[in-house]
Amino acid sequence: MKLTRDKKMAQTTKLVIISFLLLIIVGGALLNLPISNMPGKPHDLLNSMFTATASVCVAGLSTVVAGEQYTLFGKIVMLILIQIGALGFIFIMSSFVLLTKRKLTFKEQINIGTILRYSRKIR
Repeated sequence: MKLTRDKKMAQTTKLVIISFLLLIIVGGALLNLPISNMPGKPHDLLNSMFTATASVCVAGLSTVVAGEQYTLFGKIVMLILIQIGALGFIFIMSSFVLLTKRKLTFKEQINIGTILRYSRKIR
């Protein structure tokens, strides 16, 4: 049975949403661990989930000062969430372009190439 274009789009959308939700839940749980927080600075689950969501969505928001609240482990978790979230955004936009079969302009091709080169330098 062949999948129609609409069904492929719906499956891709579900996959992206579920992967983002799982990433946020796992990231929030990791940020809530005692190893992620400085001694004497308790952190509740709601704040951990908010920080994980903001990191995955690359919003840069936080309810606490990350440098004072998190240990090295917590900071690394946040950095990984930010990196995966940024790559997810690039993937979503690229998938959208491919699924709509829209021709990229030269300027858009240059922008995507610049973003991909920049993300390689960060690693």
